[in-house]
Amino acid sequence: MDYLIINKTIARVYGINIALILNDFAYWDNINKSNRSEHHLRDGRYWVYYSHKSLAEHLEVISERQVQTAIEKMIAEGLIIVSDVNYNKTRFDKTSWYSLTEKALKFFANSKQQNVESRGHKMYSPKQHNVEPIPNNNPNDNHNNNHFSEPVKKPQADLPLQINTKPKVEVDMADGMRELAYRAWLDLISKYGYKFTRHELRAIKSYAYSKPRLPMHEVDSALELLEKWALEGLDIENSLRQSLSTRALIRPTMRIEYDARKNRIYDIDQLNTMRHNQIGKEEQEATADNANSFTGEQL
Repeated sequence: MDYLIINKTIARVYGINIALILNDFAYWDNINKSNRSEHHLRDGRYWVYYSHKSLAEHLEVISERQVQTAIEKMIAEGLIIVSDVNYNKTRFDKTSWYSLTEKALKFFANSKQQNVESRGHKMYSPKQHNVEPIPNNNPNDNHNNNHFSEPVKKPQADLPLQINTKPKVEVDMADGMRELAYRAWLDLISKYGYKFTRHELRAIKSYAYSKPRLPMHEVDSALELLEKWALEGLDIENSLRQSLSTRALIRPTMRIEYDARKNRIYDIDQLNTMRHNQIGKEEQEATADNANSFTGEQL
């Protein structure tokens, strides 16, 4: 991110580092509540989760040690609570889960900084997107506090379908930044050995392009969820298309495939076999294309 906006009241009372972190937490807290994210709702509270290292890398301007010090002070001051339950997928994962207290939320109750919306909705001016994930604090912003109140006007049919088509998102950002975001997704796909069809990869690219500032731990979680859905016979491509207008992935429906008699297939094993065969076919085609390209260069 090029620059950050903070709540000056928090900065005056608790310092700039706490203002930076608390604004980021408030941003994600608002997103999670607006989307009614079940993943972040645990034991009746909404949570955000970071390790000290990942939060420092996300904010870019303070060190891991400064993050740790600020978090400890935020807990002591009653601005946040840290879960004593390990909500992570494995007990070895020590990523901390934090929830804002009423004391912290009061700083944002009447603030324009809480006027954050997902990128798929009508928002403040495009240049203000560059301050994400820190919330908007533009004093000239006249939006009301009805978060996510304006639905997307563009029909779903207009969403990008081609892998080389730049998604139509209202973010003032260089194309190279979007491509770097997509490469981060591909790096994780390669790291974990996930397999996706070409159509699924196109949808992933569109989603990555539309959410170029998504933190890496969120990308990691999204990919794990997509892999799980794919193995359950669900249509992750369609889910990603619909999810372009929201911060959350939409729960997909079952993939639509037919047998030789034109009867729809509902058996998950059969659906997965067909998907596996399609991936294998595409990998063979890619290998052949690469070989032909290499031969052509030699000639």
